[in-house]
Amino acid sequence: MDTVPSVTASPTANNTRSRSLSKLLERRAAAPKVKVDHYLYERTSNATLTAYGVSKCLYSGQTEFQHMEMWQSPDYGKLLILDGELQSASADEFIYHETLVQPAVSRCDNPQRALILGGGEGGTLRELLRPSAMKKVTMVDIDGEVVKWCREVIPEQSAGAFEDPRAELIVGDAKAYLENSSERFDLIISDLTEPKAQELSTSLFSQESFQTVKSKLTAGGVFSLQASEGTLGRTGSHLRIVKNLRAVFPHVQTLMVHIPSFCCHWCFCVASVNQDLLPSKEVIERRIRERGIRELRFYDGETDLRIRSLPLYLRRELEHL
Repeated sequence: MDTVPSVTASPTANNTRSRSLSKLLERRAAAPKVKVDHYLYERTSNATLTAYGVSKCLYSGQTEFQHMEMWQSPDYGKLLILDGELQSASADEFIYHETLVQPAVSRCDNPQRALILGGGEGGTLRELLRPSAMKKVTMVDIDGEVVKWCREVIPEQSAGAFEDPRAELIVGDAKAYLENSSERFDLIISDLTEPKAQELSTSLFSQESFQTVKSKLTAGGVFSLQASEGTLGRTGSHLRIVKNLRAVFPHVQTLMVHIPSFCCHWCFCVASVNQDLLPSKEVIERRIRERGIRELRFYDGETDLRIRSLPLYLRRELEHL
């Protein structure tokens, strides 16, 4: 084994580091103290817990279908938690909702009618109502209590979308609505909870349900859905979703973003029978501009190129499905 010669720092270097450390400690001492009453823990894997410092409980209760909590967090704003799992945080929900909706809008030639499966907070509804040509957006969520309390406690997420005359809210079973509706939609957006055992949403991630979605799209329609975690070692759920989508749709694309409050990379999928899922930056920017889509904070043509550029480990896994 090679020996490494010891290095003795000069007095000048030691003094410089000491002064830097002193300044850092002074700044931290002068910073306003963050009030944290206690921590919420979410198990993100068999060996990992994520802790969220919270300062105030805004709501806690049991609906007919699930346990719902809303908390104030110094780092992430208002948290919505269903059955112990974080669904959204007001500080960064725009990353999630813009990625779920706007790439699909950009890939659709004429988005005028849209359907949302789930979407309790109203962020997905807000995003779909941005295009000036959008005529109607129907949102179907099984849990009216979640919708009610989100409108009351976190109205900034929906930003008045529920009051828009183009919006239709249906409290009911999204699967039953899909199967029984005679309408066709230019966009269908699935904003459902994770497809885990015993979850209400699980059946809506099956090949059978994706086939039903396909039958309800117009000729140039686009389907978009939240599609589970993409972090290294935790891609199993996403791969199963993609496999089911590919069995139904000829064109399927994975998009991936980092969502700070989720503490991980998160995947979304867009799928279509006929539409080009790789539009150029220029086409996207033109469509955003021509459709009067304003006040986006995350998504544009440049961002689309980035979020469709997947890391090598995920590309390899998708290639071997």
